[in-house]
Amino acid sequence: PEDEAYRGLLEDRLGRGEVVPASASLRYLAASPARCSWGKASAYFALSEHVLWARTPSGKQAAKDFMVLGELQLDRCAEGRNVTVHEQMLSAWPFWSFLRRVEVEGMVDTPSQGLRLPPGYVA
Repeated sequence: PEDEAYRGLLEDRLGRGEVVPASASLRYLAASPARCSWGKASAYFALSEHVLWARTPSGKQAAKDFMVLGELQLDRCAEGRNVTVHEQMLSAWPFWSFLRRVEVEGMVDTPSQGLRLPPGYVA
């Protein structure tokens, strides 16, 4: 139920071209017990977009940190292997939509391979 409500909020905000409230994403992340979740990836990417709108150096770094955390959620969801792009495309979660919006706005100029893990992150 929590997944469906949050996914509905994401789809609604994406459909209206609005930024997802950070409080909604943070609540979802706090309540989501799964270590690996495409819903959590979507929440991290929504947070990334949210803080990028501030257009500050610290916000930009925080956004990059959120992107790395989101990518880690996608990366390790399949036991013993990486998840394929095809599997990601079939997901009901709109994480690709947030990445597209961030790219279209030109908000991040560093490829994800060049991003660092946030300090203290433990996989």
